[in-house]
Amino acid sequence: MIDTKETIPDIEWSDKSPDWEREIVGIGNITAETRKRPDGSQITFSTLYAGDFDIRYYDLLLDDRFANLGIETEPNGLLIDQIKTGEKWETSVGTKPEDWLAQKDDPLTPAVAMIGFPATNTFWQKGGFMVRFGQVINLPDDETLTGSFETLTFTKNGGWGYQDIELVNAEPHQPLDDVLIGLSMPMILKNGILVPQNEIVARGDYRALADLRNFIDFSNGMSDQSEFNFKFFDLIRKFQPSTLAGARRLTFEGGIAVVRANIPAADAKEFAGIVKEFGLEKHFNVFEVGDENKPTRVEIRGPFPPNRIPITIIGHDEEDKLVAGFFNGRQEGSTGVTFDEAAHIMREKGAVDAGIGVAGGDVSLILKTLEEAHPFYVSENRFEILNSPSNKGSQTRLAPNMLTIKAPDPSAGHLY
Repeated sequence: MIDTKETIPDIEWSDKSPDWEREIVGIGNITAETRKRPDGSQITFSTLYAGDFDIRYYDLLLDDRFANLGIETEPNGLLIDQIKTGEKWETSVGTKPEDWLAQKDDPLTPAVAMIGFPATNTFWQKGGFMVRFGQVINLPDDETLTGSFETLTFTKNGGWGYQDIELVNAEPHQPLDDVLIGLSMPMILKNGILVPQNEIVARGDYRALADLRNFIDFSNGMSDQSEFNFKFFDLIRKFQPSTLAGARRLTFEGGIAVVRANIPAADAKEFAGIVKEFGLEKHFNVFEVGDENKPTRVEIRGPFPPNRIPITIIGHDEEDKLVAGFFNGRQEGSTGVTFDEAAHIMREKGAVDAGIGVAGGDVSLILKTLEEAHPFYVSENRFEILNSPSNKGSQTRLAPNMLTIKAPDPSAGHLY
Protein backbone atom coordinates (compact mmCIF):
# COMPACT_ATOMS: atom_id res chain seq x y z
CA MET A 1 0.00 0.00 0.00
CA ILE A 2 1.11 3.53 -0.73
CA ASP A 3 1.55 5.81 2.25
CA THR A 4 -0.73 8.74 1.44
CA LYS A 5 1.55 10.98 3.47
CA GLU A 6 4.46 10.17 1.19
CA THR A 7 6.17 13.30 -0.08
CA ILE A 8 7.57 13.85 -3.54
CA PRO A 9 11.35 14.34 -3.53
CA ASP A 10 12.55 17.82 -4.36
CA ILE A 11 13.05 18.46 -8.07
CA GLU A 12 16.49 19.68 -9.09
CA TRP A 13 16.86 22.16 -11.93
CA SER A 14 20.25 23.23 -13.21
CA ASP A 15 18.78 26.36 -14.76
CA LYS A 16 15.53 28.35 -14.70
CA SER A 17 15.19 30.95 -17.44
CA PRO A 18 12.16 33.18 -17.99
CA ASP A 19 11.43 33.58 -21.69
CA TRP A 20 8.66 36.17 -21.81
CA GLU A 21 5.71 37.60 -19.94
CA ARG A 22 2.57 38.98 -21.48
CA GLU A 23 -0.55 40.68 -20.19
CA ILE A 24 -3.81 39.81 -21.93
CA VAL A 25 -6.03 42.81 -21.23
CA GLY A 26 -9.18 41.83 -19.40
CA ILE A 27 -8.06 38.22 -18.87
CA GLY A 28 -4.77 37.97 -16.99
CA ASN A 29 -1.07 37.25 -17.45
CA ILE A 30 0.86 34.54 -19.24
CA THR A 31 4.50 33.71 -18.61
CA ALA A 32 6.79 31.38 -20.55
CA GLU A 33 9.82 29.64 -19.09
CA THR A 34 12.58 27.16 -19.90
CA ARG A 35 14.03 24.80 -17.30
CA LYS A 36 16.99 22.47 -17.59
CA ARG A 37 17.62 19.30 -15.64
CA PRO A 38 21.01 18.12 -14.39
CA ASP A 39 20.95 15.41 -17.13
CA GLY A 40 20.93 18.15 -19.79
CA SER A 41 17.31 17.71 -20.87
CA GLN A 42 14.95 20.66 -20.70
CA ILE A 43 11.30 21.64 -20.75
CA THR A 44 9.46 24.72 -21.92
CA PHE A 45 6.08 25.69 -20.56
CA SER A 46 3.59 28.53 -20.24
CA THR A 47 1.60 29.51 -17.14
CA LEU A 48 -1.76 31.27 -17.27
CA TYR A 49 -2.77 33.43 -14.31
CA ALA A 50 -6.40 34.44 -14.73
CA GLY A 51 -7.99 37.45 -13.09
CA ASP A 52 -10.80 37.71 -10.56
CA PHE A 53 -13.87 37.35 -12.78
CA ASP A 54 -17.59 36.98 -12.45
CA ILE A 55 -19.46 34.14 -14.10
CA ARG A 56 -19.78 35.95 -17.44
CA TYR A 57 -16.14 35.33 -18.28
CA TYR A 58 -15.88 31.53 -18.14
CA ASP A 59 -17.55 28.93 -20.32
CA LEU A 60 -17.11 25.22 -20.91
CA LEU A 61 -17.72 24.32 -24.54
CA LEU A 62 -18.67 20.70 -25.21
CA ASP A 63 -19.10 18.72 -28.40
CA ASP A 64 -22.60 17.35 -27.76
CA ARG A 65 -22.10 14.54 -30.28
CA PHE A 66 -20.03 12.65 -27.72
CA ALA A 67 -22.83 12.63 -25.15
CA ASN A 68 -25.54 11.96 -27.73
CA LEU A 69 -23.85 9.46 -30.05
CA GLY A 70 -21.17 7.93 -27.82
CA ILE A 71 -17.80 6.63 -28.96
CA GLU A 72 -16.36 3.39 -30.22
CA THR A 73 -13.44 2.25 -28.08
CA GLU A 74 -10.40 0.20 -28.93
CA PRO A 75 -10.73 -3.55 -28.20
CA ASN A 76 -11.41 -4.15 -24.50
CA GLY A 77 -10.07 -0.69 -23.64
CA LEU A 78 -11.32 2.72 -22.57
CA LEU A 79 -9.72 4.87 -25.29
CA ILE A 80 -11.63 6.15 -28.28
CA ASP A 81 -11.11 4.48 -31.65
CA GLN A 82 -11.05 7.59 -33.82
CA ILE A 83 -11.63 5.78 -37.12
CA LYS A 84 -14.56 3.67 -35.95
CA THR A 85 -16.13 6.60 -34.10
CA GLY A 86 -15.81 8.78 -37.20
CA GLU A 87 -17.50 6.08 -39.25
CA LYS A 88 -20.29 5.89 -36.67
CA TRP A 89 -20.79 9.64 -36.71
CA GLU A 90 -20.20 9.94 -40.46
CA THR A 91 -18.08 13.01 -39.77
CA SER A 92 -14.89 14.12 -38.05
CA VAL A 93 -14.61 13.58 -34.29
CA GLY A 94 -13.98 16.68 -32.18
CA THR A 95 -13.60 20.39 -32.97
CA LYS A 96 -10.51 22.52 -33.61
CA PRO A 97 -9.74 24.92 -30.74
CA GLU A 98 -9.76 27.86 -33.14
CA ASP A 99 -13.24 26.88 -34.31
CA TRP A 100 -14.41 26.63 -30.70
CA LEU A 101 -13.30 30.22 -30.09
CA ALA A 102 -14.81 31.49 -33.33
CA GLN A 103 -18.16 29.93 -32.36
CA LYS A 104 -18.00 31.51 -28.93
CA ASP A 105 -17.86 35.04 -30.30
CA ASP A 106 -20.97 36.73 -31.68
CA PRO A 107 -22.14 40.23 -32.64
CA LEU A 108 -24.35 40.71 -29.57
CA THR A 109 -21.68 39.81 -27.01
CA PRO A 110 -18.35 40.81 -28.57
CA ALA A 111 -15.07 40.29 -26.74
CA VAL A 112 -11.95 42.34 -26.32
CA ALA A 113 -10.03 39.06 -26.18
CA MET A 114 -10.59 35.37 -25.53
CA ILE A 115 -8.33 32.58 -24.36
CA GLY A 116 -9.22 28.93 -24.60
CA PHE A 117 -7.69 25.52 -24.15
CA PRO A 118 -8.81 21.87 -24.32
CA ALA A 119 -9.44 20.94 -20.70
CA THR A 120 -9.54 17.21 -19.92
CA ASN A 121 -9.60 13.81 -21.63
CA THR A 122 -13.33 13.46 -20.94
CA PHE A 123 -15.02 12.08 -24.11
CA TRP A 124 -11.71 10.89 -25.58
CA GLN A 125 -12.09 7.94 -23.25
CA LYS A 126 -14.40 6.37 -20.71
CA GLY A 127 -13.91 7.17 -17.05
CA GLY A 128 -14.50 10.91 -17.04
CA PHE A 129 -17.29 13.45 -16.91
CA MET A 130 -17.89 17.17 -16.78
CA VAL A 131 -20.39 19.38 -15.00
CA ARG A 132 -22.05 22.24 -16.81
CA PHE A 133 -24.70 24.40 -15.10
CA GLY A 134 -25.19 21.77 -12.39
CA GLN A 135 -25.67 18.87 -14.83
CA VAL A 136 -23.33 15.88 -15.12
CA ILE A 137 -22.37 15.29 -18.75
CA ASN A 138 -20.76 12.01 -19.72
CA LEU A 139 -20.54 9.39 -22.42
CA PRO A 140 -23.65 7.23 -22.63
CA ASP A 141 -23.45 3.84 -20.87
CA ASP A 142 -20.14 4.63 -19.17
CA GLU A 143 -19.98 1.84 -16.59
CA THR A 144 -17.00 3.45 -14.80
CA LEU A 145 -18.90 6.38 -13.25
CA THR A 146 -19.73 5.05 -9.82
CA GLY A 147 -17.69 6.26 -6.85
CA SER A 148 -16.02 9.43 -5.59
CA PHE A 149 -14.34 11.59 -8.22
CA GLU A 150 -11.84 14.41 -7.72
CA THR A 151 -13.17 17.47 -9.52
CA LEU A 152 -12.03 21.06 -10.06
CA THR A 153 -15.08 23.32 -9.96
CA PHE A 154 -16.10 26.87 -10.79
CA THR A 155 -19.15 27.92 -8.78
CA LYS A 156 -21.71 30.69 -8.74
CA ASN A 157 -19.64 32.69 -6.28
CA GLY A 158 -17.14 33.24 -9.10
CA GLY A 159 -14.32 31.17 -7.60
CA TRP A 160 -12.46 27.98 -8.49
CA GLY A 161 -12.04 25.18 -5.96
CA TYR A 162 -11.70 21.45 -5.45
CA GLN A 163 -14.36 18.99 -4.35
CA ASP A 164 -15.12 15.27 -4.43
CA ILE A 165 -18.26 14.47 -6.39
CA GLU A 166 -20.10 11.24 -5.58
CA LEU A 167 -21.74 9.45 -8.53
CA VAL A 168 -23.75 6.27 -8.90
CA ASN A 169 -24.10 5.28 -12.54
CA ALA A 170 -23.25 8.90 -13.47
CA GLU A 171 -26.02 10.28 -11.24
CA PRO A 172 -24.82 12.72 -8.54
CA HIS A 173 -25.58 12.00 -4.88
CA GLN A 174 -25.17 15.60 -3.84
CA PRO A 175 -26.62 18.92 -5.00
CA LEU A 176 -24.61 20.43 -7.86
CA ASP A 177 -26.80 23.47 -8.54
CA ASP A 178 -23.98 25.77 -7.42
CA VAL A 179 -21.47 24.24 -9.84
CA LEU A 180 -21.27 26.06 -13.17
CA ILE A 181 -18.22 24.17 -14.46
CA GLY A 182 -16.80 20.90 -13.17
CA LEU A 183 -13.69 19.20 -14.54
CA SER A 184 -13.28 15.60 -13.45
CA MET A 185 -9.56 14.79 -13.30
CA PRO A 186 -6.94 13.16 -11.05
CA MET A 187 -5.37 15.72 -8.73
CA ILE A 188 -1.60 16.05 -8.36
CA LEU A 189 -1.90 18.86 -5.81
CA LYS A 190 -4.54 18.96 -3.06
CA ASN A 191 -4.74 21.72 -0.45
CA GLY A 192 -1.11 22.58 -1.11
CA ILE A 193 0.07 18.97 -0.62
CA LEU A 194 1.76 17.16 -3.49
CA VAL A 195 0.14 13.87 -4.56
CA PRO A 196 2.78 11.34 -5.70
CA GLN A 197 2.28 9.70 -9.07
CA ASN A 198 2.43 6.25 -7.46
CA GLU A 199 -0.55 7.15 -5.30
CA ILE A 200 -2.63 7.98 -8.37
CA VAL A 201 -1.70 4.64 -9.93
CA ALA A 202 -2.35 2.72 -6.71
CA ARG A 203 -5.93 4.01 -6.68
CA GLY A 204 -6.50 2.53 -10.12
CA ASP A 205 -8.02 5.75 -11.46
CA TYR A 206 -9.74 5.04 -14.79
CA ARG A 207 -9.17 8.62 -15.91
CA ALA A 208 -5.41 8.27 -15.52
CA LEU A 209 -4.79 4.65 -16.47
CA ALA A 210 -6.99 4.56 -19.58
CA ASP A 211 -3.94 5.63 -21.58
CA LEU A 212 -0.67 4.03 -20.53
CA ARG A 213 1.23 6.71 -22.45
CA ASN A 214 0.44 9.11 -19.60
CA PHE A 215 2.66 7.07 -17.30
CA ILE A 216 5.25 5.40 -19.51
CA ASP A 217 7.03 7.50 -22.11
CA PHE A 218 9.15 4.89 -23.82
CA SER A 219 11.03 7.54 -25.80
CA ASN A 220 11.92 9.28 -22.51
CA GLY A 221 10.48 12.56 -23.66
CA MET A 222 11.78 12.93 -27.16
CA SER A 223 13.59 11.39 -30.09
CA ASP A 224 16.16 12.84 -32.46
CA GLN A 225 13.84 11.72 -35.25
CA SER A 226 10.46 13.37 -34.93
CA GLU A 227 8.82 10.77 -37.17
CA PHE A 228 9.47 8.23 -34.42
CA ASN A 229 7.18 10.09 -32.05
CA PHE A 230 4.31 10.33 -34.50
CA LYS A 231 4.48 6.68 -35.60
CA PHE A 232 5.29 5.16 -32.24
CA PHE A 233 2.76 7.01 -30.12
CA ASP A 234 0.01 6.22 -32.59
CA LEU A 235 0.85 2.50 -32.58
CA ILE A 236 1.64 1.97 -28.90
CA ARG A 237 -1.96 2.55 -27.86
CA LYS A 238 -2.89 -0.58 -29.88
CA PHE A 239 -0.49 -2.73 -27.90
CA GLN A 240 -0.89 -1.41 -24.39
CA PRO A 241 -2.80 -3.42 -21.75
CA SER A 242 -6.50 -3.56 -22.47
CA THR A 243 -7.47 -3.90 -18.81
CA LEU A 244 -7.14 -1.55 -15.86
CA ALA A 245 -5.44 -4.29 -13.84
CA GLY A 246 -2.83 -4.80 -16.56
CA ALA A 247 -2.07 -1.09 -16.79
CA ARG A 248 -1.82 -0.78 -13.01
CA ARG A 249 0.55 -3.76 -12.79
CA LEU A 250 2.85 -2.19 -15.35
CA THR A 251 2.89 1.33 -13.98
CA PHE A 252 2.71 0.61 -10.25
CA GLU A 253 4.56 -2.66 -9.89
CA GLY A 254 6.80 -2.39 -12.95
CA GLY A 255 5.73 -5.91 -13.82
CA ILE A 256 5.30 -7.71 -17.12
CA ALA A 257 2.08 -7.69 -19.10
CA VAL A 258 1.30 -9.78 -22.16
CA VAL A 259 -1.01 -8.03 -24.59
CA ARG A 260 -3.03 -9.85 -27.20
CA ALA A 261 -4.77 -7.47 -29.58
CA ASN A 262 -6.87 -8.13 -32.65
CA ILE A 263 -5.12 -5.62 -34.87
CA PRO A 264 -4.13 -5.61 -38.54
CA ALA A 265 -0.97 -7.60 -39.27
CA ALA A 266 0.45 -4.55 -41.08
CA ASP A 267 0.31 -2.49 -37.88
CA ALA A 268 1.93 -5.29 -35.92
CA LYS A 269 4.77 -5.59 -38.42
CA GLU A 270 5.32 -1.83 -38.41
CA PHE A 271 5.36 -1.81 -34.62
CA ALA A 272 7.89 -4.65 -34.53
CA GLY A 273 10.06 -2.69 -36.96
CA ILE A 274 9.96 0.46 -34.81
CA VAL A 275 10.83 -1.54 -31.70
CA LYS A 276 13.89 -2.92 -33.44
CA GLU A 277 14.93 0.32 -35.18
CA PHE A 278 14.86 2.42 -32.04
CA GLY A 279 16.32 -0.17 -29.68
CA LEU A 280 13.18 -0.70 -27.58
CA GLU A 281 13.62 -4.46 -27.19
CA LYS A 282 14.26 -3.94 -23.48
CA HIS A 283 10.63 -2.76 -23.14
CA PHE A 284 8.82 -4.68 -25.89
CA ASN A 285 9.03 -8.24 -27.10
CA VAL A 286 6.88 -8.88 -30.17
CA PHE A 287 6.60 -12.66 -30.09
CA GLU A 288 4.58 -13.16 -33.22
CA VAL A 289 2.63 -11.22 -35.79
CA GLY A 290 -0.77 -12.79 -36.17
CA ASP A 291 -4.07 -11.97 -37.84
CA GLU A 292 -7.74 -11.83 -36.85
CA ASN A 293 -7.71 -15.52 -35.92
CA LYS A 294 -4.31 -15.52 -34.23
CA PRO A 295 -3.71 -12.24 -32.36
CA THR A 296 -0.29 -10.67 -32.12
CA ARG A 297 1.43 -11.38 -28.81
CA VAL A 298 3.38 -8.51 -27.30
CA GLU A 299 5.14 -8.47 -23.94
CA ILE A 300 5.78 -5.14 -22.18
CA ARG A 301 8.22 -5.12 -19.30
CA GLY A 302 9.88 -2.62 -16.93
CA PRO A 303 11.74 -0.84 -15.54
CA PHE A 304 10.48 2.18 -17.42
CA PRO A 305 11.87 5.66 -18.16
CA PRO A 306 10.25 8.77 -16.61
CA ASN A 307 6.86 9.76 -18.00
CA ARG A 308 8.00 13.00 -19.57
CA ILE A 309 4.98 14.05 -21.57
CA PRO A 310 3.18 17.13 -22.93
CA ILE A 311 0.52 17.91 -20.35
CA THR A 312 -1.96 20.59 -19.26
CA ILE A 313 -2.35 21.05 -15.51
CA ILE A 314 -5.35 23.06 -14.28
CA GLY A 315 -5.74 24.47 -10.77
CA HIS A 316 -6.44 27.51 -8.63
CA ASP A 317 -4.56 29.69 -6.17
CA GLU A 318 -5.34 30.78 -2.60
CA GLU A 319 -7.68 33.48 -3.92
CA ASP A 320 -9.63 30.88 -5.94
CA LYS A 321 -8.32 32.26 -9.24
CA LEU A 322 -7.53 29.93 -12.13
CA VAL A 323 -3.88 28.93 -12.61
CA ALA A 324 -2.99 26.59 -15.50
CA GLY A 325 0.28 25.22 -16.81
CA PHE A 326 0.91 24.11 -20.41
CA PHE A 327 3.98 21.90 -20.69
CA ASN A 328 5.42 21.28 -24.15
CA GLY A 329 6.85 17.86 -24.94
CA ARG A 330 8.04 15.28 -27.49
CA GLN A 331 10.07 17.97 -29.18
CA GLU A 332 13.75 18.60 -29.60
CA GLY A 333 13.61 21.68 -27.37
CA SER A 334 11.26 20.31 -24.72
CA THR A 335 11.06 16.73 -23.47
CA GLY A 336 7.84 17.13 -21.51
CA VAL A 337 7.31 16.93 -17.76
CA THR A 338 6.58 14.18 -15.24
CA PHE A 339 3.52 14.46 -13.01
CA ASP A 340 5.75 14.90 -9.97
CA GLU A 341 7.71 17.70 -11.66
CA ALA A 342 4.46 19.35 -12.74
CA ALA A 343 3.13 19.19 -9.17
CA HIS A 344 6.21 20.97 -7.84
CA ILE A 345 6.06 23.64 -10.52
CA MET A 346 2.34 24.32 -10.09
CA ARG A 347 2.73 24.76 -6.33
CA GLU A 348 5.68 27.05 -6.99
CA LYS A 349 3.44 29.08 -9.31
CA GLY A 350 0.89 29.54 -6.55
CA ALA A 351 -1.58 26.71 -7.12
CA VAL A 352 -3.28 25.19 -4.08
CA ASP A 353 -5.19 22.46 -5.94
CA ALA A 354 -4.30 21.23 -9.43
CA GLY A 355 -5.20 18.27 -11.60
CA ILE A 356 -4.21 16.44 -14.77
CA GLY A 357 -5.85 17.86 -17.88
CA VAL A 358 -5.29 16.87 -21.49
CA ALA A 359 -2.02 15.34 -22.63
CA GLY A 360 -0.11 14.80 -25.86
CA GLY A 361 -1.13 16.73 -28.96
CA ASP A 362 -4.22 18.17 -27.26
CA VAL A 363 -2.09 20.50 -25.14
CA SER A 364 -2.67 23.97 -26.58
CA LEU A 365 -3.34 27.51 -25.39
CA ILE A 366 -5.09 29.71 -27.95
CA LEU A 367 -5.57 33.48 -27.88
CA LYS A 368 -8.25 35.14 -29.97
CA THR A 369 -8.24 38.91 -30.27
CA LEU A 370 -10.35 41.30 -32.28
CA GLU A 371 -8.69 44.01 -34.29
CA GLU A 372 -11.77 46.12 -33.72
CA ALA A 373 -14.45 45.50 -31.10
CA HIS A 374 -17.93 46.94 -31.36
CA PRO A 375 -21.21 45.85 -29.72
CA PHE A 376 -22.85 45.07 -33.05
CA TYR A 377 -19.87 44.12 -35.16
CA VAL A 378 -17.37 41.29 -34.90
CA SER A 379 -14.22 41.94 -36.90
CA GLU A 380 -12.00 39.35 -38.51
CA ASN A 381 -10.84 36.66 -36.10
CA ARG A 382 -7.16 36.54 -35.17
CA PHE A 383 -5.75 33.44 -33.47
CA GLU A 384 -2.40 32.94 -31.82
CA ILE A 385 -1.04 29.69 -30.39
CA LEU A 386 0.74 30.61 -27.17
CA ASN A 387 2.47 27.28 -26.58
CA SER A 388 4.13 24.65 -28.80
CA PRO A 389 1.78 21.68 -29.39
CA SER A 390 3.50 18.35 -30.02
CA ASN A 391 1.71 17.81 -33.34
CA LYS A 392 3.36 18.15 -36.73
CA GLY A 393 4.12 21.79 -37.40
CA SER A 394 3.17 22.61 -33.78
CA GLN A 395 -0.42 22.99 -34.89
CA THR A 396 -3.55 22.33 -32.83
CA ARG A 397 -5.77 19.31 -33.33
CA LEU A 398 -9.42 18.40 -32.84
CA ALA A 399 -10.63 18.40 -29.23
CA PRO A 400 -13.85 17.23 -27.52
CA ASN A 401 -14.10 20.16 -25.10
CA MET A 402 -12.76 23.64 -24.50
CA LEU A 403 -12.52 25.91 -21.48
CA THR A 404 -12.72 29.58 -22.48
CA ILE A 405 -12.16 32.91 -20.78
CA LYS A 406 -13.89 35.74 -22.62
CA ALA A 407 -13.22 39.36 -21.71
CA PRO A 408 -16.39 41.28 -22.63
CA ASP A 409 -16.20 44.55 -24.49
CA PRO A 410 -17.02 47.16 -21.81
CA SER A 411 -19.17 49.08 -24.28
CA ALA A 412 -21.40 46.01 -24.61
CA GLY A 413 -21.85 45.49 -20.89
CA HIS A 414 -25.61 45.86 -21.02
CA LEU A 415 -25.80 42.94 -23.45
CA TYR A 416 -24.13 40.42 -21.15
